[in-house]
This record gives sequence, C-alpha cells and structure tokens, in this order.
Amino acid sequence: MDIVTSSIAQGLLWSVMAIGVYLT
Repeated sequence: MDIVTSSIAQGLLWSVMAIGVYLT
C-alpha cells in the first residue's frame, strides 16, 4: 500500500470515527 492510499484510508477512518462520536 503506498502512502497516498494509506493517507486516504486513514482520513476516511478518522472521518467515520468523528461522525460516530458526534452522533452518540
């Protein structure tokens, strides 16, 4: 996995986590 894909995946993961925390 290259760094660009890794960065995008990490960004999506943090976005999902942030939304999950915000909704609960």
